[in-house]
Amino acid sequence: MIIIKIIGINVLLILFFRILKQYHTVERMGEWCAGIMGLLGLPKQTAFLWVAANILGLISGAALLVDAKRQRILDDVDLAKLNVSLSTCHALLQETANFTAIGAGVWILIFPRIVLAMVSVWIFNIITERFQ
Repeated sequence: MIIIKIIGINVLLILFFRILKQYHTVERMGEWCAGIMGLLGLPKQTAFLWVAANILGLISGAALLVDAKRQRILDDVDLAKLNVSLSTCHALLQETANFTAIGAGVWILIFPRIVLAMVSVWIFNIITERFQ
């Protein structure tokens, strides 16, 4: 029964993301989140990619990162910062929904990951500034 719940959650999330993307809601969500990107140590232009990767995870997020690299939407340093954040804190919606289905607490799944991602990016920022 748990496996059926998890499959259902993932299918619904994929459909949800496609609907959001069709109506350009993901882009608007990125615009809304642009203000908090600075707090996370990320540039504002990474907001859309950060939101998309946190809705669906690294597979879809990775495809978006590759496109951003090809289209030169972000420079290499900004992509590296985003990668540091997403490697620590990705699929917040998807993984939280999956683990909640088996009884895990929502806040213990979200809060530590966001804090760790924020700290990781700020450490990355300090290191890259120091050695440039």
